[in-house]
Amino acid sequence: MIPLQLEQSRNKSLTIFAYFMVNDSLRLQFSLDSGAGKDLFRINAKYLDRLHVNVKDTANVRKIEKKSEFNENFKSAIYVTKLQKLSPEGVAGIKTGPFPAQLVEGLIYDGIMWISWLGPKLTFDLSAPALLVRQ
Repeated sequence: MIPLQLEQSRNKSLTIFAYFMVNDSLRLQFSLDSGAGKDLFRINAKYLDRLHVNVKDTANVRKIEKKSEFNENFKSAIYVTKLQKLSPEGVAGIKTGPFPAQLVEGLIYDGIMWISWLGPKLTFDLSAPALLVRQ
């Protein structure tokens, strides 16, 4: 069972969050996105230093510049690398790693991730609120 935090907007949308440990040292709240795409793990670039990601290490970190859809003069940076471990906070039996990560400048959340890696059967208990994972 993974505890969840829920954010409802006008009874029309629901965003689901949970806390995860990155590299056993950094606790971050991720938005759980069922449609994010396979192996998508995005983390706010403000955590580059705390995750010991050296953006000048071109052998292990690739930089992508992406133009804004709203302002073509603005470019944000995405740093693509591998991080060692990701696990739900307090749930030792579920983990992944090394895993591909995108550290994105200006991301509004700590992180966004796809959810299928958590297990083959997932049940959202919104009254608890919790995510039940069957392995």
